[in-house]
Amino acid sequence: MAQELCEETSQICTEELFLRADIEREIFGQRDDYVRRIENELGVTILSRNGAILVSGGKKGVRQAVLTLNQLAGLAKRGTGIVTRRPESPSSRRRSGRRNISKRSGII
Repeated sequence: MAQELCEETSQICTEELFLRADIEREIFGQRDDYVRRIENELGVTILSRNGAILVSGGKKGVRQAVLTLNQLAGLAKRGTGIVTRRPESPSSRRRSGRRNISKRSGII
């Protein structure tokens, strides 16, 4: 469960999540890969301090990051494991003849 530490007049928001240490390790991933991806996509900062995960940034990004972290924690608790798809490199697309089309690029 997240505890919101946002002020009405502030543009920056911080929420705290409290998870078991084993779940936290799973959702951070090797070399914090999962957390870095969330930070980059949502423009937030995620830190682990004294048994709490702190998520800071804009209110919308923080809420989305907390939702994502809770979803990852749910997967870790079920033992499902967390699997991500890495974007294809240009050289692998040339070999396969496929293109990596994403909504973000506006190609769809």
